[in-house]
Amino acid sequence: MAFREFPSLFNQPEFGKSLPAQIAEQIARQIFNGQYTTGQRLKEEELSKVFRTSRAPVREALYLLQLEGLVERLPRRGTVVKAYKDKEVHELYDVRVGLECLAIDQLSKTWGDTSSEKFRRVIERMELALTRADSDEYAELNDLFHQLLFELGDNRMLHRIYHQLKNVFIILLQVSTQDSNEMDKSLSEHKGIVEAMEQGEFELAKERLIENVRHGMDRALQSRKKTHH
Repeated sequence: MAFREFPSLFNQPEFGKSLPAQIAEQIARQIFNGQYTTGQRLKEEELSKVFRTSRAPVREALYLLQLEGLVERLPRRGTVVKAYKDKEVHELYDVRVGLECLAIDQLSKTWGDTSSEKFRRVIERMELALTRADSDEYAELNDLFHQLLFELGDNRMLHRIYHQLKNVFIILLQVSTQDSNEMDKSLSEHKGIVEAMEQGEFELAKERLIENVRHGMDRALQSRKKTHH
């Protein structure tokens, strides 16, 4: 996948950001763009040379990434890019469904023309990405669509919890690259979610969202199987 900019993992202002946080963010970006692959070792000594610093801030950076669920420490191997088991993928998507359904419940209380317009703008951009068969751009807009559920629902705590898992979903999204047929199906599902909310049918919107997220999980699992064969 081509390199894309992603939101800061640690939600800190650029000015005054700690060195470990800066290092962690750079490593995360390299994980996102595929420079570090699943199961690859991240050696403190090598990273300290790359970032021209001592091992202490690198060690702290790897700890921050571990908290984010992007890396894990394994006996006799040290820190590696985390490989999620199928059961963990199922659990992550179950949590995502629960959070996004709660977000729709919150959004139902504040829904109006402004909400509709913002979703419609994202849908229009998704249509353009589909026309260009640009799966990278489509994936980014897909993520933006689901973020909007939380931003417009105006529940900061719910949004914060989602944000903690969001980086894991970005990685799973990367390995489940969609072809044009899949993007077309996904676009129809997203349109259906918006149409249901515009009609005040928020329970129907949740049903359609669950179906959309489940399809995403299926693609992620299928892509993992292809990778492992």
